[in-house]
Amino acid sequence: MLSRFAKWFAPALCALAAAAARGEPAVRPGDRLLLADRERDAGMLQEALGDYSALIGCDEVPQDRLFLRIGGLCERMGRANDARVAYARAAKLAGGGEVGDYARLHLAMQEKGAARTAALRQLADDAKVPGVRAAALYRLGAALEAENAASAVPAYDRLLAMRGVPAEYTSFAALRKASILSRSGDAAARKSALAAYKAIIEDAKAPPKAAESALFYAGQLAFREGLYAESHGFFSALARRFPGGECARSAGVPHAWAAYMAGLDAETVRLAGEYKGGDAESRAMMLYLQAGALRRMARTADASAAYARLLRDHPGFSLAREARTAFIETKRELGDNAGIAAFARRPDMAPGSLSPRAWCIASDAAAAAGGFTCVTVMPNTSPAGDSPEWVRSQAAAQVPVRIAPSACITAGRAGRAPAALEELAAAGAVAFTDDGSYVADAAVMREAMLRAAALGRPVMQHAVDPVLLAGGVIRDCPAARRFSLPAMPPEAETEAVRRDIALCRETGCALHVQHVSCAGTVELLRAAQAEGLPVTGEATPHHLFFCAGDIPADDAAWKMAPPLGSAADREALRAAVAEGVLSMFATDHAPHPAASKLGGFAKGANGIVGLETALAATWTAMVLSCGMAPLDWAARWTSAPARLIGDPPPSLADGAPADFTVFDPSAEWTVDPDRFMSMSRNTPFAGVALRARPLLTVCNGRITHGSAFLR
Repeated sequence: MLSRFAKWFAPALCALAAAAARGEPAVRPGDRLLLADRERDAGMLQEALGDYSALIGCDEVPQDRLFLRIGGLCERMGRANDARVAYARAAKLAGGGEVGDYARLHLAMQEKGAARTAALRQLADDAKVPGVRAAALYRLGAALEAENAASAVPAYDRLLAMRGVPAEYTSFAALRKASILSRSGDAAARKSALAAYKAIIEDAKAPPKAAESALFYAGQLAFREGLYAESHGFFSALARRFPGGECARSAGVPHAWAAYMAGLDAETVRLAGEYKGGDAESRAMMLYLQAGALRRMARTADASAAYARLLRDHPGFSLAREARTAFIETKRELGDNAGIAAFARRPDMAPGSLSPRAWCIASDAAAAAGGFTCVTVMPNTSPAGDSPEWVRSQAAAQVPVRIAPSACITAGRAGRAPAALEELAAAGAVAFTDDGSYVADAAVMREAMLRAAALGRPVMQHAVDPVLLAGGVIRDCPAARRFSLPAMPPEAETEAVRRDIALCRETGCALHVQHVSCAGTVELLRAAQAEGLPVTGEATPHHLFFCAGDIPADDAAWKMAPPLGSAADREALRAAVAEGVLSMFATDHAPHPAASKLGGFAKGANGIVGLETALAATWTAMVLSCGMAPLDWAARWTSAPARLIGDPPPSLADGAPADFTVFDPSAEWTVDPDRFMSMSRNTPFAGVALRARPLLTVCNGRITHGSAFLR
């Protein structure tokens, strides 16, 4: 039943038999010269198998070689069991030698798991044909890698020690061994891997695919090791030697990253500009790197445009959060505070879509718009500001206002142990506070105050005892009763202050009580100051302007910590500010995304934005409503806070830093949160009519807000 190909098959097989009879070297089955199987399409496989089968038992055809070929054909057809039978028959007929070794190799590859590993290990030990032994060692290494990568190295080492083995085996064995070592936790092993990659790259006999892969993996390894210039060199060589190859196409983004990290900004811009193809994430990454390089080249406007294009075309980019922050930073560098505010108002600015850094930049722009030239930032960040690095980063920030950073009282703001106060002070912390959290452990607070006193730094306490607070989110008022909201008793604040005044008396540490909200606290501070204790306090614009009775609904725009007090509390705070018992104002600025303010008092976050309404709210509440002297009002914003943190008092004297604000005390305006520079809109002042407005802010001689005022 010979097919139409029988005239070709039979003579070829007979020629092989004749060559064997004459003792001539046999043709290796792996060379695919015997019957040229590679030229057959899938539709001919079954017919070819029939042609082979017709030759079984033919005396003129070496049966061991025939069954070896039949096994290979069955493998291609997906008939694993038939292939196994054919290979076993070939091995039995051959007994040993080349055909037997190749048959055993194919049989081993038909096994799975431990059985395959054992068969390959046996063949690697006793195969007569070097090529088969090399193939067995290579496949043994691959099998062992699947179980335990390190266990594969001895197999590859044995292969690499063999002589006369084709470079196809040695190069790829060296490549796989280097790949294993490159993932090692041992630096020496990774260094060895990089050297192995280099050896393959420089080996003229290495197969092109091995050299191509070695260049790619060497570039990746060098990058992970921080050898960015060397990584860039490998990727550049890959692009030159194998342009258009699979590895070169995959190396586009890693190549640009290596150039960027090596500081090769012009090269980064070139690579990103020439990049073609790739998925959306890769194209976005190239644009991100290009924008970053442009920014480092001081091409800020071009960088800002690139970031804008990236965020427009690739909103789902994995580094979109970082790109938004960088975009906002370029806007700040360009002095485009209005652009920052417009970006913040975009509807896609959901919670978490911006980094804390971006919020801080927007807050700094809001501070300048509110008339501030210096602000003391709080360490209630994530992670908490309890490290010297955090303090230094705040002080060094290039923003429109000067930053005087405070730092945590306790490690992690956890309240369990004092932070490294000495290191924080040395880094530039002007005060210590766990703002937003009360240090409830009196022993911890005492130790912290003793150490702060020795450093000459004040401790600023968020005085709300969580035990007495008992889950309260609002003070007792009509809104609390109407919406069945748990109320905070005034004692949660007064008892916390009472304890801390006692610790101040014992330690001599300067104590500053933050955002005082009730009349009882005012009386405690007044008594302590009469006693001569170094105790101060502050009032916020919202506690001076509003009271709990003003809360119109279960709206978290009115939720803050501590909550608004009664009307009597508000009058006591106003009197204390005028008298000087509360010697300074503080905004307690707390921006939040709109979504975090959903759910009313029960679920909404604490805090409101205050930088852009602070000046007008305190002017309206204290000067216009209470008759406070304007210079006393100004002192509450300037000289008193400066004295607390050890700054020299502000001055307009010749040679002093040009830090000042020009404002119009008669300007009437209605608060529109959509016009804020801040990224947040969480304010109870929306729609409220105020008097006084900053026109020009100058910080260290530089106009940071209101340049239009001078035109």
